Amino acid sequence: MITVIYIVSFVFVILILRKPYIGIATILGLISFQGLIGDWLEDSELFFQVFGAATIFGYFLNYVHRANRSLFRVSPTALLILFFAIFLLISNYGVALNSTERNWFSTYLQLFALVVLIENVITSRNDIENLMLWFSIGSVLYFANIIFILSESGQEGLIEGANLYTRAFIIAALFTYYHLKKASKNKYLLIILLLIQCAGIVLSQSRTGIILLFIALIYILYKDYNLSLRSVIVILLGGLLIYYLVPEDVINSIQTDFSDKPNLRNPGKVDYSSIDTNIRFYLWGIGYDLWVNSNIFLGIGIGQFKAVVVSYLPGLETGIGLHNTYLSILFETGIFGFLIFMGFIVRALRIYFISGVSEKRVGISTVWLMCFIVILIGGMTKHEHYDKILFSVIGMSYFFSRRSEVKHAEN
Repeated sequence: MITVIYIVSFVFVILILRKPYIGIATILGLISFQGLIGDWLEDSELFFQVFGAATIFGYFLNYVHRANRSLFRVSPTALLILFFAIFLLISNYGVALNSTERNWFSTYLQLFALVVLIENVITSRNDIENLMLWFSIGSVLYFANIIFILSESGQEGLIEGANLYTRAFIIAALFTYYHLKKASKNKYLLIILLLIQCAGIVLSQSRTGIILLFIALIYILYKDYNLSLRSVIVILLGGLLIYYLVPEDVINSIQTDFSDKPNLRNPGKVDYSSIDTNIRFYLWGIGYDLWVNSNIFLGIGIGQFKAVVVSYLPGLETGIGLHNTYLSILFETGIFGFLIFMGFIVRALRIYFISGVSEKRVGISTVWLMCFIVILIGGMTKHEHYDKILFSVIGMSYFFSRRSEVKHAEN
């Protein structure tokens, strides 16, 4: 099996050297499902580095020789990411360089490099459409591995990383829907692919993922099928009706169960069903207390919440994150860091919004706008502000910022 993987990887490297966008699609796949493939691919991080190096080398082979092009174009959005990395170093160089979790300065330099690479590799509509198709097809492999994991563990759904994998399957489903709309043949294969991706979302049993899928579906119905506000209300009420009509054991099967953790406020109790005892709200309260009692402008230090939260939670042996990207950035990097971070988020969102809203139907701009919104909403329940998928989509916004090229492609 390992031999086959290495042979296939070698073939992929050759393809990437000829078509660098394949490298971006492969990297996105490895990023999205790295936890899932770790069980059968111990060197997944090494593969990520090899494919990244091949993409860079392929870029030089295919693009640098063209006339009237600079070696690398760097957008203002990418420069903001670089500025954020420098801010981390200046505001608290000890934590930025020597954190127990990771070298944060190096992490954000790598994210800056990833964004710049994507901005320069993805130069045409054909590149981005092929990338979307490759990513969609690759999701089938990860779905198969989910089936294997669940059959081996005997679990009813994924526990570790469920939100991450659900979000990736939603993105893959949006990509598939786009190709299904424009396909003149092989539509049945695309429909099967879309059903597999939806099954992956359901099997992950992530509440956030189900909500995000529901939001995406409503937006597609609104955009492509002229769904009225009245229809949206009917669908929402219908969803609530179904929720209450479906047997309770089925509903419970798609909800995260905190019953195996002690109630941190009231020892001995295990009730996390009410909103005021949910573990996330308790963690956010701890983060707020740490932030206001430190430097509110510079925060408690990037990645430091996990290190100090242990003292607030008796019996917790390892740190736990805030489970909210935006609060994590605010509490750990302060107001200054939060403004810089939201700067490149808002800038990319503005590009997607201007490009996506101009489409009367769900087109390529709308699909990427929806992907970005899915990621941003997902950030409210996960704290990986250094998520490579997030920064990959930020990098992709540069393509849509070139309005003249996009309009020409649409025509």
